[in-house]
Amino acid sequence: MTPYQKIKTIKQIAYGYRKVKELEWNSNTAPYGVCVETSETLILLLKKQSIESARIEGWWLYDDKESHTNRPYDEHSLVCIHIDQKAYYLDITGDQFQFYMDDSIPTVYLDTNPPKPFTITEPDYLIEPD
Repeated sequence: MTPYQKIKTIKQIAYGYRKVKELEWNSNTAPYGVCVETSETLILLLKKQSIESARIEGWWLYDDKESHTNRPYDEHSLVCIHIDQKAYYLDITGDQFQFYMDDSIPTVYLDTNPPKPFTITEPDYLIEPD
């Protein structure tokens, strides 16, 4: 399979599985709190197409730092895929954080950079209670 064919296959799997999750939750919004399960399922679906991938764990940083808890970030996981020695990051549940973000988050994210608010290193700041 060529790199172009792999990318096309990855997109088909991602959009298809995202639709399944939306139907499961009876909504066209992100399934909340299932990023690990979703990433693991995507990895299995990709493996069936001979596309190797791995789950990456990290934190999603909020733009609206006052709106959640004393931590303006949350745990999150997504999928990393290597094609011809280039990493691609796949996330179909990142838009669950849309309420806390200024910019629009796509329902399916696939890019050579992780989503901008995602970091592998846990932030070391808290919001002090009033």
